[in-house]
Amino acid sequence: MERMGTGSDRMTATPASSRKRGRSPAGSEDDDNSRASKDLTCPICRDRFTAPHETPCNHRFCFKCIERSLERAPVCPVRNCGTYLTLESLKPVTIDDRPDKGSNSRIPDSPQSSGRMGSPKASTFGWPGSSIDAVHGRDGIAAASGDRVRGLLQGDFIQNMTKEELLQLRHGLGEVIKNNALKADNELVLRSLEKFRDARIEELNKLQREVDILKKDVSILSSRTPSRKDVAEDDAFMRKLDKIRNNVGDFEHLWINEAYGPNRQKALDRFSVHVNHFTKYNRLELIASWRHRRRNDTDHSSLSGDTFTQANIVSSIELDKECRRVATAGVLRQIKIFEVDNLKDRSVKMHFPIQEFATKAKLSSLSWNKHISNHLISADYNGVVSLWDADHGEIVREYEEHTNKIWSVDYAKASNIFASGSNDTKVIIWDSLQEASVQTIPSEDSPEQNRAQVCCVKFSPESNSQKVVFGCADSSVHCYDLRYPRAPLFSLRKHDNAVSYVSFINSRQLVTASTDSTLKLWQIEDNSQELVRTFTGHKNQTNFVGLSVHDQFISCGSEDNKVFNYYTGISKPCFSYSFGGNEPGSDEDMEASAAPHKPFVSAVSWHPMENLLFAANSQGSVRMVKMV
Repeated sequence: MERMGTGSDRMTATPASSRKRGRSPAGSEDDDNSRASKDLTCPICRDRFTAPHETPCNHRFCFKCIERSLERAPVCPVRNCGTYLTLESLKPVTIDDRPDKGSNSRIPDSPQSSGRMGSPKASTFGWPGSSIDAVHGRDGIAAASGDRVRGLLQGDFIQNMTKEELLQLRHGLGEVIKNNALKADNELVLRSLEKFRDARIEELNKLQREVDILKKDVSILSSRTPSRKDVAEDDAFMRKLDKIRNNVGDFEHLWINEAYGPNRQKALDRFSVHVNHFTKYNRLELIASWRHRRRNDTDHSSLSGDTFTQANIVSSIELDKECRRVATAGVLRQIKIFEVDNLKDRSVKMHFPIQEFATKAKLSSLSWNKHISNHLISADYNGVVSLWDADHGEIVREYEEHTNKIWSVDYAKASNIFASGSNDTKVIIWDSLQEASVQTIPSEDSPEQNRAQVCCVKFSPESNSQKVVFGCADSSVHCYDLRYPRAPLFSLRKHDNAVSYVSFINSRQLVTASTDSTLKLWQIEDNSQELVRTFTGHKNQTNFVGLSVHDQFISCGSEDNKVFNYYTGISKPCFSYSFGGNEPGSDEDMEASAAPHKPFVSAVSWHPMENLLFAANSQGSVRMVKMV
C-alpha cells in the first residue's frame, strides 16, 4: 500500500523509471546531485549518454535511443516539442562529466525528468502527448508540415493511444490536411497570376519596343514627304487606303516581321514594297476567251450535264519556255496549242488553235521542256506519260512504268529530267532522252515507303536543283533530294485533306493547295520548315482547281466557278474573277443552266513575264485575264 501511494500522489508521480531510481526531498543536497546527474543522462533510457547526439531543437539523446524513437515517429520525443527530425539532422556532441562543468552541458528536461506526466496509457508509450503536439506544434496547426503528418502515420505508436487521443489526433490531422490543401490552392492561384502578370509585362515591353520603332519609321517617312497636304486623295487613293484598312491585321504582321528582321535598315523599304505592290492592282480584266472542246459541239439544244461538266473539263494549261504558245488539255482527249500574241490581240474575236492533236486517253497534266522548246509531255488516266513533238503533233516516246492513273508531271528547269506522280503511290524520275526511268522516289530500299496516292509533283526552281516535292492524298507533302532518295529532306503535315498542288514562289518559299479549301505558304530552309500563312476564301473540297504563282501573287480556282488571287503577305483574297455572270442567252449562260452540277474552275497558269493569267473551267471555257 505504501508503494502505491494515495490517489493524489499518483497524479503527480514521475514515470515508473523515475520511481525506480527514487527521488530526494526538495531542497536536499541529494537533489542538486540528482539534477547534475540528469544533465549527464539520456531522457529516454535514463542512463549516462552513449554516443550523445543533439537535435536541432537543442535536446540530447543517446544515438541508439533517438534512432529507435525516430523509427516509431520522426519527431522529437520531448513533450510539447514535436519538432520533425531525421537522422541526418542530428549532430554528435561531447558531454563533459566533471561535476563543476555539469551545468554547462545541461540539456532541456525530458518529460520523465520534469516530473510532468500525461495519461497513464501515454506514459507507457514513453513520451506522452508528443503525437498531438506534433500535429499542433508550438505555432499551431498552420505550422504543421506534410512531412510531420506523414511521420505520425509511420510506426506502431498509434496503437498505444487512448480513444480520446485518437479522436484528438484525427481532428488535428484533418485540420492540417485541410490547411495544407488550402495553402496548395492558394499557391496554385498565386503562380497562375504571376505567370499572367509576367506575360502581360512581356507583351507591354514588346508593344513599347514596337511603338518606339514605329515612331522612328513615321519620322523617316515624314521627312521624305514634307508637304503631305499636296497628296491627291482621289478615288484611286481612297480605294488603296480601304484595301489596307480591310487587311490591317495582316499588314501589322508584315511590318513586325520586317521590323524584327535581319536587316533593320532596309525594313521600312521592304514594307513599303509590300504596301505598294498589294495596292497596285484591283481586279482581273478579261482579255480573251475561247473553247477547249470538239469543233462540232455547237448544238446548244442538245447540251447535257455530261457534255459540259465532265467531257470538257480542262485539267491543265501550260506555256512553253518562250511564252509564245499555250497548251490546254483535259478529259476531252485532245491537246490544243494557241499562239499567245494572237490571244492578246483584242481585235480578234474568235481564237483557233495553231496545233491540235488527239490523245489515247483522258489527260490530267502537261509540262513543257524548259530546255528543248518543242518537247511537251502529257500524263493520262491510263498511267502513261507521252513525250510529244509539239511542232508536228507526234509522239516521240511513251513511258509505261506506272500502274495507275497519273495526276501530275513536271520538267526540271533547264534539263531533260522530268517527274511523274501517280495513284500507284510512286514518283518516277525520267530522262526524255532515255526510254526507261532513271529512278523511283522513294527508292525501293528506303525504310520510309510512301503509301499514299501522289496528287502533284514539282521540281525546285533552281537551274541545277536536285530537289523534287510532291503532295499526297493523305494530306502530306514530301521533299526529296534525288541524290539521296532513301529518305525525305523534310515532310509537311498541316493540311486536313489531300494536297492537290504544290508550287514554288522561290527556292525558299513553297505554296501548297488542298481540298480542305486552304492554301498554305511555307518557309523552307535547309534545317527548318515554318508555316508562314494560311490563305482562305476560295472553295475546294472535291476537285482539282489549279494553282499558280507570279511575283508574290498566288492564284487558284474555286468550286464556285471563280478564280481567286492572293498576295503572299495577306491571308484573305485580294480580288477574284468569276466565270459566271454572263449575258442571258450567251453560250456560258446556256451551259450553266443545262448542267446538273455547278461548274468549277479547273486550271490556272500565270504568264511568267507579264501580269497575264490563263484560267479554264469544267465547261471547257478558257480565258486570259490581266491584273490591272
